[in-house]
Amino acid sequence: MTQENQDPISFCNDALQTATNKEEAFEYAKFIEKHFMVIDVTNKNMSDEELFELSNLRSTVLAIVATIYVWNDQLELAQNIDSEFIYNKSLWEDEDNRVIDIYLIHLIIKKQISHLKTIFKNESFRKNYLHYEDIFMSVVDPKHEFKSNGGVFVNYVNRTNAYSRLFTGKNIL
Repeated sequence: MTQENQDPISFCNDALQTATNKEEAFEYAKFIEKHFMVIDVTNKNMSDEELFELSNLRSTVLAIVATIYVWNDQLELAQNIDSEFIYNKSLWEDEDNRVIDIYLIHLIIKKQISHLKTIFKNESFRKNYLHYEDIFMSVVDPKHEFKSNGGVFVNYVNRTNAYSRLFTGKNIL
């Protein structure tokens, strides 16, 4: 890890946005999971809203950490924590927070089809992220019949391909 003043969460997020510093981001991700994810709120007077915000922040950070793990081919580490964020419905509804999208894209890029199928067994999740199910199923079967809205689906294919080019140098579809 580099600088002492470096915020590890920002570093990891930046690494995911630029596809740089892969190994260093992995070291930071392990550090984050070990040191920042255990938060004791039992002796704090927090409102329900503050607890909700803390829970969403924790989910967002864990999604970043899990994505770094997938990027570094540490899929078991990612799978060990993805249930902590993947079904957090408040993240689904936050248009500005794309951490689940990026996690799914990395699973698609790494062709983690079995794990993706497991994730998409949750019907609520599946309905909300149907476009990503269509994308990963298209990787499995190029003749897959799309179930998501065509115009919106194209935007998600473009986003997935952009990330794939950034991380692998080529389109996934």
